[in-house]
Amino acid sequence: DLAAAFTGFSAGLTPGSPCLGAGEDGSNMGADLGVAGGPTGPARLIHLAPGQYSLSGLSLAHDVSLEGAGADRTELRGPVFGLRTGARLAGAAVYSNPTRYGVLVNPGEAPEIRSTTVRWCGTGIRCECSSPRIVGCSFTGNSIPIFCSSGATALIADSTIVGNHSGVYCIASSPKVTNCLIVGNSSAGVTSQGATPSFLNCTLTGNLYAPVCDTGGQPPAFKNCIIWKNLNGGICGSLSSSLSDRDPLFVRPGVFDFGRYAVVPIDGEEWGLPDFVVEAGDYHLQAGSPAIDTAALDGAPEADIEGNARPCGAGVDMGAYESSSCSQTVFRRGDANADGQGDIADAIYILAFLFTGGPEPSCLKGADTTDSGKVDITDPIRLLGYLFLGSAAPAEPFTACGLDATAVALGECSSAALM
Repeated sequence: DLAAAFTGFSAGLTPGSPCLGAGEDGSNMGADLGVAGGPTGPARLIHLAPGQYSLSGLSLAHDVSLEGAGADRTELRGPVFGLRTGARLAGAAVYSNPTRYGVLVNPGEAPEIRSTTVRWCGTGIRCECSSPRIVGCSFTGNSIPIFCSSGATALIADSTIVGNHSGVYCIASSPKVTNCLIVGNSSAGVTSQGATPSFLNCTLTGNLYAPVCDTGGQPPAFKNCIIWKNLNGGICGSLSSSLSDRDPLFVRPGVFDFGRYAVVPIDGEEWGLPDFVVEAGDYHLQAGSPAIDTAALDGAPEADIEGNARPCGAGVDMGAYESSSCSQTVFRRGDANADGQGDIADAIYILAFLFTGGPEPSCLKGADTTDSGKVDITDPIRLLGYLFLGSAAPAEPFTACGLDATAVALGECSSAALM
């Protein structure tokens, strides 16, 4: 019962609160809700087992984070509402219906949305005057997958926006979009109205329209991007070290049918939803591509959408994918759950993987805190010892993303572990 996991919050004061005894005549400030008997924390992390859950009538406003068992195993019936700064939504598939949003990020908040699939929504993620980090996500079958407005400064990275009505839609906002694949959408891949979005190492192709914008604000800025064979219109925006006039030689461009819809039953009604993707395609670069080794190194991301280190050759490649297969990918040791941190949640994640059938870490090297070449009980012990007993830190790269200096083989890491 997901609703039960949202209960048990209290607005009572905790020991050490500056509000204790600070009121008139030594009284406590605020409503008389009592004092907690011991130290408590404001945040709550709810781990979701594989299955389907409804968030109808529930709010995450009490600093609640949700972590599923993977987007292919944990499904959330949205909308997701109330994510706070520092909270996260990860490892789940969120769906709604074409009249509603999937995730609403309220003004002033900066949560993280990671490794999440968003589909079948009117607006996938709506950001109003907010600064969410959207990393390693997938958007398909939505009307507007990502909508930024009213000064929003979202970071959107390592994500795929494929087979929606539109792409990234910006009004009076400044999102930063990095290492994203924006393909096969039935309107513009980018729409900018009085906004100043920036795109770095993104691939935009096969959309019905090239990026479009009005005369307000600054035009979108594209750096190290591939903008190719969008079906109608010229490019609105400034291009730097980007490719738009020659075939980038993708391995296999996708096939899309913008008249194709699937009938999907939701809440007792049948909805005609975008089913545009006939063949997904492969947007890696072939040998001889003019996009290989020709992008600007300055400001380029350290890795591509798949986690391959940049540059991987004589120079950085344009677009979301590096063309070569480097021997290593960048990762962060100790970040087993790929939330960008190394904390107690990672130790719990490793223990669940080892002993209770929890999901496998997307980057096994990140879970191998001892750098032994395997993941076992010594890894959560090492992390917990560092966090609470002053023991040695996990092996580098731990303080930031980097390469494995010892090159101990434990498989490849996905991009979800990079930020």
